[in-house]
Amino acid sequence: MLFSVCYSVQILYLTKIGRVTALDTAAPLFQDDGIYPHKGDADWVEGVHTSAGSNIVKGQVGVGVPYGDVDFYPNGGQEQPGCSLTEVACNHQRAYGYYVSALQHPECKMTAGPICSNVEKANKGECDQQSESKTPFLGDLSRPPRSNSQTNSTIVYFKTSEEEPFCTASQWRSGVERL
Repeated sequence: MLFSVCYSVQILYLTKIGRVTALDTAAPLFQDDGIYPHKGDADWVEGVHTSAGSNIVKGQVGVGVPYGDVDFYPNGGQEQPGCSLTEVACNHQRAYGYYVSALQHPECKMTAGPICSNVEKANKGECDQQSESKTPFLGDLSRPPRSNSQTNSTIVYFKTSEEEPFCTASQWRSGVERL
């Protein structure tokens, strides 16, 4: 669907959409067929993964693979703090909550976490701590268009708290540099 919209804009207006933010893109019936956002659909594509997986009973209904210029995996991208097993949609809905909170509270740099080499490491929170100074943060509206040489997604892991504004103590005015 997103591809259709982006392609139509490109044909009709001879330009690309500037930015796409995909908030926990739905996986059932879509992921196996490759129907989800992709880099190149816009000048800048970012994904927020909060319920990645294929176990609907556990609330895992989001696309797990990285597809954007930057892909955020808060708390590993599967189970979110404050969500119980009885609240099946909670993990999925947290993507929206995190993004809105990041925009409403710019003093909270929602990452202050490392860049990961792959999704499996992001799911486990086992990422390169040395990369923290150049980590992109959620809600950064000043993202530049990707360079033509960037082929892989930047995969970012970070922790959140259970309640709004979802920041951990280390994320408040942490001074994380923009890429």
